[in-house]
Amino acid sequence: MTPLVENSDLKVLELLRQFESLGISDLVNKLGVTTTAVRQRMDRLLVKQWVERREEKSARGRPGYRFALTDRGQRMLGNNLSDLAGVLWQEIKQIEDSQLRTSMMQRIAGRLADLYGGVTADGEPAQRLASVVQKLRANQLPVSLEKTDNASLPVLQFNGCPYPDLSREDHGICEIETKMLTAMAGVPIRLRECRCDSATGCCTYELAIDLADKELVNL
Repeated sequence: MTPLVENSDLKVLELLRQFESLGISDLVNKLGVTTTAVRQRMDRLLVKQWVERREEKSARGRPGYRFALTDRGQRMLGNNLSDLAGVLWQEIKQIEDSQLRTSMMQRIAGRLADLYGGVTADGEPAQRLASVVQKLRANQLPVSLEKTDNASLPVLQFNGCPYPDLSREDHGICEIETKMLTAMAGVPIRLRECRCDSATGCCTYELAIDLADKELVNL
């Protein structure tokens, strides 16, 4: 998964990667927008910790500020690896041994789960989902916990896809995300609706629970 980035913010980040650091007036000139618009974007990026503000001393008057990418911002820009993801997925699919293929996907999912905060070991299933959302949002991922018709069974809803083109061609890639969420939650999760087939444009995951007896079922 990758954080959802607005196109206007992405332009700012790309400029900072190109020029190392820029002031408000520099950004206004390069983006062709108002000072207010630039300040709003910078405030948003500061909150996400993708940029940092550096004081610049002036010969007279108040000191000014310049903005630069943080390490976190650099990593985020480097996460645009859709081509690599597509190649790796094709290679995984070519593994003829089904057990080996499943094992590899499970290991990848486990590594991703560790990257985003590890396994949630305690609590009821719904509480575990809430913990997963908290961890993913801490990594700036566009996810929320939504109620369904049955209030005891919330669902995870993602407003962005890390590889939208690939998922349109092959929903099988969604299995890695499902396994990662299962690893993080410590209870079985399944894909309820892919954004490619959804009127809302969101990916929705739910607890793998038999509604008849409310018991967890194996995936």
